[in-house]
Amino acid sequence: MVQEPNVDKQPDRSESGDDGGSVSSSHRRLLTVLAAVLVLAALVAVGAFVVHRSGHGGGAEPAATTTGAPTKNDAYQALAAVRVKPSKADDLGGILVSKEGVGKPISAVPTVDIYMDFLCPPCGRLHRSLDPTLIAMVKAGQINLGIHFLDFLDQQRSDQYSTRAASAAASVAQEDPERFLDVVASFYKQDFQPSEQGGADVSDDQIAKRIMSVGVPEAVARKAASGEYREWVHQLNDYTITRHELENPEGESKGRLSTPTVIINGVFMQISHIKPGDDEARKALCQALGLDENQVGRAGSLPSIGGTGRPHQM
Repeated sequence: MVQEPNVDKQPDRSESGDDGGSVSSSHRRLLTVLAAVLVLAALVAVGAFVVHRSGHGGGAEPAATTTGAPTKNDAYQALAAVRVKPSKADDLGGILVSKEGVGKPISAVPTVDIYMDFLCPPCGRLHRSLDPTLIAMVKAGQINLGIHFLDFLDQQRSDQYSTRAASAAASVAQEDPERFLDVVASFYKQDFQPSEQGGADVSDDQIAKRIMSVGVPEAVARKAASGEYREWVHQLNDYTITRHELENPEGESKGRLSTPTVIINGVFMQISHIKPGDDEARKALCQALGLDENQVGRAGSLPSIGGTGRPHQM
């Protein structure tokens, strides 16, 4: 069964004491979390963990597309005003990775965007199922992969783990980009991803050591764990939830943003029906991209939908 949070709104972080500096209350948003959602059993594998939407009234406007120019609403202006932020993130706050590196998309190949929270259990299941395939595709030049952080599950724990993990991953993208995807995958491993139901706090030292475990130098890992991008992550979350084009277009979650959300070439992908297991998820991804499974990781073998084609249903 998919777990549902018992929360009513986004925590007020205006006096959180984050390293990036506090933001005035005028820049804060309250997030209404719509939790009482019926979910099919298939969602256990990769379905939505939290379903929510903006409670900002008429102030938020949808962005044109998931990959186009951002809508300049109040939440976007607050994100743009953050002083300490990763320069490798794009205008929508995503960190895009290709065979050329971070922030260097290549043409003629699909772009796969994943919207996730590091505490979200279905996000963990999705990443554990697909990360080896996604990383192999990136290295072979078969896709661009965009990682988009959300942190609304901070309110489930006392240590603001969602924000701290996202800040740390963004720092690695900035300082040691070749290992960014390895860090994301490592944070989602079952032996590290903490429970959203509580448990012992995850320390900065634990985060740093986890980053070091994939080969990141200690100095870079310690800096990453210090939380330099925490305010940026907060504001990125508040902006992302105003983007109506990320909302589920049908089903029980229609009109709501959930995690994980998968977008391919700007098209929302339904993933709730995918059964548990690495093979099933890999097969579904390859089908959507138009790529034979035996071609995954093979340089020169490109997905048939290219960089602009509509993906096949997963």
